[in-house]
Amino acid sequence: NTQALHLERRASYLQTLDGNARREMRSRSSSAAAPRREGNRLVIGLLLCVVFGVGVQTGLYMVAPQDEPSPRVFAAPPPRPRRPKTTAKPTDALEATSDLVETQAGPTPVLRRQEPAQQEQKQEPQERPQQEPQAPLPQQQQKQDAQRPQSHLEEEGSPARASGGSFGAYLASGRRLPVVMLAANRPRATREALTSLLGTGISKSDVAVVQDGADEAVRLVASEFGVVWRPNGLVHRNRRDGAAVIAESYGEALRWAMEEQFRDAPGVVVVEDDLLFSPDFADYFEQVGGPLLDADESVFVVSAWNDNGFFDAGADDEGAASYMRALRRSAWFPGLGWLLSRRLWGELRGKWPTTHWDHWLRSPKQHKGRECVFPAVPRTFHAGKTGTFMDEWHDSRYFAPIKHNVDPAFRWRPTDFRAAVEDTYEARLRRTLAAANHVASFDDLDRAAAKGPPGPIAFWYAWQPNDGTAWAPPAFVCLSEPLRLWHEYQRTVHVGLHEARYRDRPLL
Repeated sequence: NTQALHLERRASYLQTLDGNARREMRSRSSSAAAPRREGNRLVIGLLLCVVFGVGVQTGLYMVAPQDEPSPRVFAAPPPRPRRPKTTAKPTDALEATSDLVETQAGPTPVLRRQEPAQQEQKQEPQERPQQEPQAPLPQQQQKQDAQRPQSHLEEEGSPARASGGSFGAYLASGRRLPVVMLAANRPRATREALTSLLGTGISKSDVAVVQDGADEAVRLVASEFGVVWRPNGLVHRNRRDGAAVIAESYGEALRWAMEEQFRDAPGVVVVEDDLLFSPDFADYFEQVGGPLLDADESVFVVSAWNDNGFFDAGADDEGAASYMRALRRSAWFPGLGWLLSRRLWGELRGKWPTTHWDHWLRSPKQHKGRECVFPAVPRTFHAGKTGTFMDEWHDSRYFAPIKHNVDPAFRWRPTDFRAAVEDTYEARLRRTLAAANHVASFDDLDRAAAKGPPGPIAFWYAWQPNDGTAWAPPAFVCLSEPLRLWHEYQRTVHVGLHEARYRDRPLL
């Protein structure tokens, strides 16, 4: 009983202390509330003044005459339900293309087909129709040809006749575009790469091998071929970080090639020691790459590799001749044999990354809306089965099946580059879409390929990429597997559109 009485008194005492503390806190709060209330009144008054001022300014803006909206505005449409499995065939070319709107989905603009219900909800700004490039009159053409400099390739048609920029002037002087090859510790691969490269007509004086590391056998191979050899002299902090080692090696090799060894050239072709080259590899960059960089400022780099070159371009493939000259555009940097201009190097040299240099180049902060141009049929072949980011499984799945040109008689025409100029390229896509048989399911795709009218097929496919919160198979796989594309949809995509072949039919 005594203990219970003691506990009861202690509880009563604690309650008394708690009550006193609460009263003291309320007293302090009430004493400090007055200045706070006064401050709140001032803030509310200022906000009312700001809102009133913005309202007046907005009213004046609304009544003032406004400029016409830009014809190339990317606008995201409202969410829409899942696409039905069949779609009506457009009755004419206007219906096939008039309901195309450009939408911004992540870093890549996507071409989507706008449903009629959505068109009633929101009117998108219409894009100005792009006119077909008109051929100049004979007299005008003769006058233009007379003003262009003569070239050492005059019999075949010089690329200098098609462009008047730094590449055109350089090639017109009789010089060839230089090549810098990055190597490390694979002497056998380096030997095969140099044998293939020099077989394309490139002079050994225009080739430089920049080696990372101190493998003596690689130096001996370079000396055997008579090409320039240079160690990069780098001491890597952590050789276990392969991405950092490669980025540092690339940065130093490009700096030396552009600023010391080939400082008079308008650009350099960048290759690695595990590549093999088509017979027209050098011809491609001189007839297409250089003139295109001179003529079109929307081109970021020109590459000889196509990530989605999974088709046989041999004599048995119908339409192979046209595909041999076909060019593609994409914001995705393909690498594996590419032409870097001196102008672009001036943008990149002061901020070269310390890791994953290729993904860094694919960032919109670097390409700034410009696109890479590459051939539909690759002009390089990736022969390395092992490497920092390569193993036999990925090689057998994504690199070994890639086809590249092996025809030694093929040559690029001096006007072929014009097909990749932005306006001409977009006009071709619109014509192809207008003439295509449009489908929206795999069943319809099979029927169109087997029994449909001849010509291209446009396959409309809506999907959402994974949000990255948890691992899941790439959502694009259900489309990429049957169509033989990379599972990464960004590779070779052009504003949401891929170009491929399905049962010997052009497919968009």
